[in-house]
Amino acid sequence: MSETSSTVDQQIIDLLNQRDFVGLELLIKTYKQAIHQEILQHLPSFLHSQLPDLENEVYFKIWEKSQLYDPQKSLLKTWLTAVAKHTTLDFLRQEKNHKKEISLEKWQEDFAIQDPALAQEFFMAHLQSLKSLDQTIFLRYYFYEETAEEIGADLKLSPAKIYNHLSRGRKKLARVLGKEQFHA
Repeated sequence: MSETSSTVDQQIIDLLNQRDFVGLELLIKTYKQAIHQEILQHLPSFLHSQLPDLENEVYFKIWEKSQLYDPQKSLLKTWLTAVAKHTTLDFLRQEKNHKKEISLEKWQEDFAIQDPALAQEFFMAHLQSLKSLDQTIFLRYYFYEETAEEIGADLKLSPAKIYNHLSRGRKKLARVLGKEQFHA
């Protein structure tokens, strides 16, 4: 490590520990690419849309925990990429444990339907506008709350393809329902 990078690293840590945003700006300018690459190394491609949020989470954790960095134990870059890696792995564990939910209750809420039986009928009626494969994926994902991995394994499709089908299906349903946007 060069004397200059050591000086910059120390300046970054000193500023962060003083709660000076200039330190965060300098950190991002100096290490953004390394943090970005570390996150991408652990993030599946179908979740790349989460990259900006994960980067922000990493910067927040670094801001909050900068006093924990010990230059005697590792280089700043090593510590930063470890924070990025662990933040990404924590996110993936949460994703795995937290199934996306859009149950009949969500449909009831979204479309202001009071009667649960009517909500189920409404859900099923609008699925008819989708192709057969998309209907199957929608039912299994939203109605039976199976994961994209479980559905993909059965249908011999990758989770990314399942998410693509779900995304296109939501867009089609939004058009059919005359809504500008439909969120899962």
